[in-house]
Amino acid sequence: NSDPTAKFKTEEAILHEELRVFDQILGESIVELQKGKQKLEQIPLNIQPDLYGEVDATKLTEEREKIEHKKRKIEEEIERLREIRGSLAEPGKKPLVWDIDFAEIFGDKGGFDIVIGNPPYVRQEKIAPPNRLRNEISGEDKRQYKEKLVRSVKTHLLSVKNIDRKSDYYVYFYFHGLSLLNEKGVFCFITSNSWLDVGYGRDLQEFLLKYVPIKAIYDNQAKRSFEHADVNTIIALFGAPQEEQRGQYKWPALSNTAKFVMFKKPFEEVLNSENLIEIEMHSPDEASLFPRVLNTPEFRVYPIKQENLLEEGWEYPEDQDRSLLKGKFESGRYVGNKWGGKYLRAPDIFFTILEKGKGKLVRLGDIAEVRFGIKTGANEFFYVEDVTERIGRTELPRIQNQRHFRSLEEIAKAGLRVIRPSKFGKNTKDYLLFLVEAEYLKPVIKSPRELKTIVVREDDLKYRVIMCHKSGEELRKEKAFILDYIRWGEKQAYHKRPTCAGRPRWWDLGIRECPNIVWVKSTDDTHRQGLLPPNTLVDQRLYEVYSQSLQKLIIALNSSVFSLLKELEGRANLGEGVLDTAVYEAKRVEVLDPEAINGDQELLNVIEQLSTRSILSIFSELGLDQTRPIREQEPNPLPDRKALDNIVFNALDLTQEERKEVYWSVAELVKNRLEKARSV
Repeated sequence: NSDPTAKFKTEEAILHEELRVFDQILGESIVELQKGKQKLEQIPLNIQPDLYGEVDATKLTEEREKIEHKKRKIEEEIERLREIRGSLAEPGKKPLVWDIDFAEIFGDKGGFDIVIGNPPYVRQEKIAPPNRLRNEISGEDKRQYKEKLVRSVKTHLLSVKNIDRKSDYYVYFYFHGLSLLNEKGVFCFITSNSWLDVGYGRDLQEFLLKYVPIKAIYDNQAKRSFEHADVNTIIALFGAPQEEQRGQYKWPALSNTAKFVMFKKPFEEVLNSENLIEIEMHSPDEASLFPRVLNTPEFRVYPIKQENLLEEGWEYPEDQDRSLLKGKFESGRYVGNKWGGKYLRAPDIFFTILEKGKGKLVRLGDIAEVRFGIKTGANEFFYVEDVTERIGRTELPRIQNQRHFRSLEEIAKAGLRVIRPSKFGKNTKDYLLFLVEAEYLKPVIKSPRELKTIVVREDDLKYRVIMCHKSGEELRKEKAFILDYIRWGEKQAYHKRPTCAGRPRWWDLGIRECPNIVWVKSTDDTHRQGLLPPNTLVDQRLYEVYSQSLQKLIIALNSSVFSLLKELEGRANLGEGVLDTAVYEAKRVEVLDPEAINGDQELLNVIEQLSTRSILSIFSELGLDQTRPIREQEPNPLPDRKALDNIVFNALDLTQEERKEVYWSVAELVKNRLEKARSV
């Protein structure tokens, strides 16, 4: 610098002064944070006593936890600033600290007016320190870097409780971008759409629903945003994060209405002020006479309150009665929701069903009990074949506890059953047999293959499950035959397996209320749920459903409308394109309320007809050829299938064209799911 009046004459001098100022700012920030921490420590716990002069211990604990949480956040920020301060000694490594480098923005306005971004698409397994060579980075380096990312987010956004470590890189950019806004700021990102549907998007979804006004999420079914990128994208438009408030839930964004917008033509053809204004103005409330869904030739808008979105993805404790809760969200947790599959990519008929189903569609978990089937921990012991009527005299020596019996007739007269443990496969030559009392055997459905019609036939069930709730002492006094079988099981060390060892009596699966409907957890191209015979139990590979509206609910659960809703709620990430539903997804999938179904005799006739034949693939049921374009064909459902569907169609008041749309749409969803799996 040739200016003789210049204070700093070299670049080195300028850098030195910049680092000095930077160090001073960081030091002052640390001091202010320490003062803030001291103030927190001095805050009195001001909990008002009740009429009897007693202080609510729960509220006292909550207040203490809030203060401790704030102190921890301050300590984390102090540690972060100290790390930054320490790095100043390394030449060329001056870090970017937003509120210092952009002091005029954060000092005067509290943050940016708008944050726009297209963050990098980096899968979680490839996230690594950006300032290190790839061949120098270890797995531990990656883990530590992810932990730093998480700590950084939690420091800037105190309301963030967790971030799934399987999150792709761009998810962290969402949180950091939102933290840079002032209170009136606007956030706009274009990113992969995966967070809308996959598990790691849960934490971002929950944070947005509780604290961030979701203005709109835009997708385009006609044209991908990036032609050469192997990723499908959405545009996210949000407001700034809001502070917690005192009130019913304390989450400030629940009253906001989020809009899911699917454009049907390329952006360059439909992005104009007229369309954007129409989208912005479409905000029907629950009592509106206008349809909730705005559907035009150019776009579709589905508005929904964030409180409703949170409730759709909320899972309550398995054993807790919803009717006993004081209010929503007081127990349980948010488990995620399929925003993309349900509100952006779903076929138009889905929204027609939602519109016409107002007051008629309910979540399955609200009208029926849905739970996991039996987890035995030792199927080889608990699942047995009752071979009493199938064995011959030559097999008597195989019975290990024959005692004084000398013939099969004597055994039958004593009311005992002959069992073959499933440990011995059908081709095992050296199998063993046992005698047990009939009272300890219950029918069990173990495989979807045993559900052939919509009514489970006991003759189709291969196994019985051991259900014995008596103690060893009781069984010894009774000289029970099943005790011999239990002792044999202990010789096989089944009682040492973790699940069995965790029970008070390892052979006791507990008293269970028998379900009356079985839910197929994993579905290929055949949709069906089945009525169970009395006293029949269900294996963990399936789900148990208990309902008092039996015939009506089984009609609703086997309808093509329900198949469509189940396709949209489930996950097609298993091998061979199988559709999988977790218990929480089964609970929240919507179904026609049994109260909306009329015609008891008609129901019984349909159930009787369908109970006499096997349920076929969705394509055979609907009379559609899977190998041809679905919409070029006229649906021709089987007569009894059509009769069942008409009961549900009539309850929803669907037109003939809408009924065809249901058939086309569910067939397309199944076909696309299976073909996508084959294309990998």
